[in-house]
Amino acid sequence: MFEIANHFIDEAGVYFVRVVIDETEAQFFTFDHYPTQEEVDNVAQRFVDARQKTEEIVEIEDVSTRQDDITNA
Repeated sequence: MFEIANHFIDEAGVYFVRVVIDETEAQFFTFDHYPTQEEVDNVAQRFVDARQKTEEIVEIEDVSTRQDDITNA
């Protein structure tokens, strides 16, 4: 479960919810209503999963770039 650190509502009725991702990071997510814990968990987990996939892709690209540099040297 992800913890809601705080939230606020703007003049248009958009809920900005700050969610603790881990001990060093929190992110804001927007909702059109005050979210349930399940909604918070779902959106925060998708964020974490997407970031993990991005980091894996960057690692793969770094390795392939280095291999090209070695081949072209």
